[in-house]
Amino acid sequence: MSKYIDRFASHFIAINYHGFHNVNAALDCVHSVLRSAKGLNGQVAITFFHHCDRPASPKLASQLKNLDVPLACFPESSNGEALNLQLNQVEEYDFFYRVDADDLVSLGRFQWQSEWFSKTDCDICGGGLIYRNTSTEAEYPVTPSQHPGVLDYLFNRYFLHPTLAFRFSSFSRVSLRYGKQRLEDKGLALSAYKAGLTVQNDRRIYGTYNLDPNARSGRLLARRDHSYNLAFIRASHSFWALPIAYALFAASLLIGREQLRQIRKALIRLSP
Repeated sequence: MSKYIDRFASHFIAINYHGFHNVNAALDCVHSVLRSAKGLNGQVAITFFHHCDRPASPKLASQLKNLDVPLACFPESSNGEALNLQLNQVEEYDFFYRVDADDLVSLGRFQWQSEWFSKTDCDICGGGLIYRNTSTEAEYPVTPSQHPGVLDYLFNRYFLHPTLAFRFSSFSRVSLRYGKQRLEDKGLALSAYKAGLTVQNDRRIYGTYNLDPNARSGRLLARRDHSYNLAFIRASHSFWALPIAYALFAASLLIGREQLRQIRKALIRLSP
């Protein structure tokens, strides 16, 4: 039976901003959030979380005030710590929606996600994205599997982190939070799997993701990614995937994450 969501459900939308984000891009994001949030029924709260050791710029602060979007300022921290701080603000709400301040939200995203929670038993819901390379401005769609499995986890397609929404009662029940280290989303997915939470992805496009092709590169992150992959294989008893995990690790050391993204795109196009 589905965990029914009624028209009086409450929704918390957290816009996640760090000091390296562009102010104009962040304001574009806020406008897209406000347009999309009109599709939600029930109580809706939107907060702009400014995680930076510097004060919010006068332009950002004044525009948010004009748009009636609360500004919450906190010191710079790891992304996992920032997201946990946001989650800790929403205990009285039914659903939490994550938005990264340098991305854009599709007009129907929040309504689609709310409807997805109403018709399924999922605890975590994600969606598809248009990936936009910030260096080349090339764009391409990425649509995760509706029911992600071990291969989706290994290829970093278990869910697309800027699209995530959580059924907050499920998170509270198992005290689930992000890790403090990088690749916090892979850590969250592993913890959710171990806790028995259900992940489903809506394959519609939920927004545009501005991708820095040089982000999350380097040997340290490659090793951390590999350790998460091995942990997921152990947790799911999918030992047949070990050769794939080791091949991916070797490839990440030799050719880098952006090249791996290009290979992943090609494999997705060739898949049935």
